[in-house]
Amino acid sequence: MQLLTILNTRKSKKGKRMYRIITNKEAYAAGGYRERYAMDHGEKETKTVNNHRLWIFRYSPDDPYQDANGATFDCKEGRWIG
Repeated sequence: MQLLTILNTRKSKKGKRMYRIITNKEAYAAGGYRERYAMDHGEKETKTVNNHRLWIFRYSPDDPYQDANGATFDCKEGRWIG
C-alpha cells in the first residue's frame, strides 16, 4: 500500500492553526473490515465537498464481497463515513 499524506488543519482555542497529517495507514487502522477491503481491492478517488477532502474507494460490483461496493473516508474529520 502506498503512503500518501494530506495536511489537516483546524484552529485551536487560541485561534492558532493546528496541523495534523492524515495518512492511508491511519485510515486503514481506523477502518473496519469493509473499509479495509475497499482500500485493498478498490480504486481510490479524491473529492472535495464543503471544504472536506474525501477519499472514496470503490470496487467492482462483480467482486464476490458485496457490502455497498466501497467506502468513504473524511480527511478533515479523520473518520469513515457511512
